[in-house]
Amino acid sequence: MFALISVSFVWLRTQYRYRRGIPYFREMLLLLSIFVCALVIVALLSLKTYMFFGRYFIAFFPVVYLLIALLLAPLMRRSLCSKSIFTGLLVVNLVIFGFGHKELKYTPKISSRMVSQIYKNKFRGKEIFVIALEGFPPVTMPAMYGFYVNRVFGLNVPVTELFWLDDESRNRALTRKENAFIWMPNCTKAKLQKVSSKWNRSLGVYGRVSDVCILKISD
Repeated sequence: MFALISVSFVWLRTQYRYRRGIPYFREMLLLLSIFVCALVIVALLSLKTYMFFGRYFIAFFPVVYLLIALLLAPLMRRSLCSKSIFTGLLVVNLVIFGFGHKELKYTPKISSRMVSQIYKNKFRGKEIFVIALEGFPPVTMPAMYGFYVNRVFGLNVPVTELFWLDDESRNRALTRKENAFIWMPNCTKAKLQKVSSKWNRSLGVYGRVSDVCILKISD
């Protein structure tokens, strides 16, 4: 796709030099202006928002798709080779989308849901501790990491995120660790070592589900 877009740019530049006109110029300029305005708004929001994810920008995709379509249209009308390449890319992307859709429908692959199911079946009644090094706003973490347990399964369990607590609050919470279900999302050896070093405590991996660790903490 990048190669096709590059060729289109070259072709349009040639048309401009010889014909003094670019097809769909006003339409592309309008779409580009909308996209640039959206990026400026995002840049301003980023001053107050800690983290962005790719899915936040899905609303901008129609503008990008239309811009690319208008950019490619003149070339597609005049080149059988470009049409063949584009058709091949379309087929490949449909196959990739099909596999991705199949993976999303297989809900047990969602590790947070699996861990919540384990909690429901084996550890129900215990408080939940989460050790999340990701930089989400701390105020949102109990609702986010307790979603399946409390909103889906309706267990109404208190959820405490430990990593972003101040030392006093964390130490007070850890006095209840023997009666808590403790897990770390996106668990890696480096993260475990970082937490262990910062807290001066030993973290043992009691179990692992996909990219989630179920932990035991000892002094």
